[in-house]
Amino acid sequence: MGNLTVTKFVTDLEKQVIINIINSEYMDAVGEDMINWAVWSFTATNENKQLAGALGSLVKKGLCSCDISAGDNTCALTADGYSWAKNNGLID
Repeated sequence: MGNLTVTKFVTDLEKQVIINIINSEYMDAVGEDMINWAVWSFTATNENKQLAGALGSLVKKGLCSCDISAGDNTCALTADGYSWAKNNGLID
């Protein structure tokens, strides 16, 4: 996994997206298995344009990834995103 000492500034909206990914009904993984576990993007953004923008920002920061294939939009925490969430108390 990535270097845990690396810190990134995350806005409140971005933090909410990370929380939504972690708590998604489609997140069927725990611990480090959450890394790259794809959930439907609509569960991360609640189909809210501001949260969708925040998800795009998280992708640019390397904390999340998105995949659009055959119309199925998914997103996931990257290793850095998982580390950030864990270091900030979002994951036990």
